[in-house]
Parts: sequence; C-alpha cells; structure tokens
Amino acid sequence: GRIHISMAHVVGMPQLKWTQSTVLNAPKPNYYPTYILQTGKGNGFSQLMDKNVQLAGWKRYPVRNENVTPPPEGAGTSVQVSLETVAANQKFNSKIRFHNLRPIELGALLWVLDFGGRNHLRHNIGTGKPFGLGQISIQINQSDLVANNRAQQVCSLDDCREAFIAYMNAQFQNNNYEKLSEIETLLTYAEPNKIAHLDYMPLKDFSSYKDKRNVTK
Repeated sequence: GRIHISMAHVVGMPQLKWTQSTVLNAPKPNYYPTYILQTGKGNGFSQLMDKNVQLAGWKRYPVRNENVTPPPEGAGTSVQVSLETVAANQKFNSKIRFHNLRPIELGALLWVLDFGGRNHLRHNIGTGKPFGLGQISIQINQSDLVANNRAQQVCSLDDCREAFIAYMNAQFQNNNYEKLSEIETLLTYAEPNKIAHLDYMPLKDFSSYKDKRNVTK
C-alpha cells in the first residue's frame, strides 16, 4: 500500500501487429496434480482438502523467444485467439510513487525492477507470456527523493541498493543471498532462452499418469 505504479504511456507511434491464431492453455488453480505438492504415497493425488498438504511452489513463465504456436488439430474457432503486439524495442514511460519506505525497503524495490542491475534479464507481462511475448526491461531515468524529515539527508539510490544487499547477506551464513535456490531460479527464469524445454505438457501424458496412479473421477 506504500507503493503505486502508474500506467505506462507509449513513446512515439507504436508499430502494431496481430499474431497468428492460437489457443491459450491457461493453468487452472484447481488442477491439483500440478499446484499441490505430490508425495507419491497412496493411489491418488494429494488434494487441497487433505491434511498437511503443501503448495508445489510459485508460478512463473520462463522468458523465451517469440513462438506463437498454431492451434492444435481439432481446436474450434471459439477457443482460438489472436494477440495484438507492439514491435520489439518499443519504449514506455511510467512513474513509481512511494512513501514511508526505509532505505532497505527502497533498495529491495530497486532490486526487483532490474534484478540487481542485470540489464540482460527480462520481466514478462501480459496474456502472451507462454509464447515469449510481453518481455520488458526496466530502467530508472530520474528520481526525486524527499525525506519525511526534510532536515535529514536523502539516501541515494545506490546507497539504498547497498543497504538492501548488506541486510540480505547478513541473514545467511554464506553471506551471499543471491546463491539461494529461490533467487537463482528467479534469475534463471528471467534470462531469455535459459531453459531449453518449454512445451506444454501433452494431455496424453497426463492420462497415462492417471492410469498408473489408479485415479478415478
């Protein structure tokens, strides 16, 4: 509630185009074989209603080259969509307004925006994430920081970054929080084409898996 990100406004006249028709296979939260941690015990899947269940993790699409796949054979027109896109390297301007952030907290926000100064990494936004669309990088062009107590000296952005890094490193024995598996996974997913296999799970494979686990409807 202390951070507000405004709408991003396009710079110049964007070049728009439509992709070929495709089908968006959105993951469903009620698909518990993927969303709930499966222990392999018993004949059925662990479900949300079971005791001591755990979520399998967090959901994120790896960044990849654009690859809009055609609809599968037999897909009706009612489930097909075409996505409107802007050309690569299109720029947008936005503002981030915040209040009552400590230097460490501002440093955390800065790290999130550019992955700790890694300009080659990308966020991905929008409906076309599974097909490599919506890749963005974020850069800070200018800032205007004002201390709550105007008599105090304002912390620079670089100092805030360093304060966050020092705080995070102090929490872990290896003194390098970026070596945590969660952080390394996040950075891997944000690097274009770092992960080789990015196909959807075929439905026939899931049917075979269900048969092996003796799962019934």
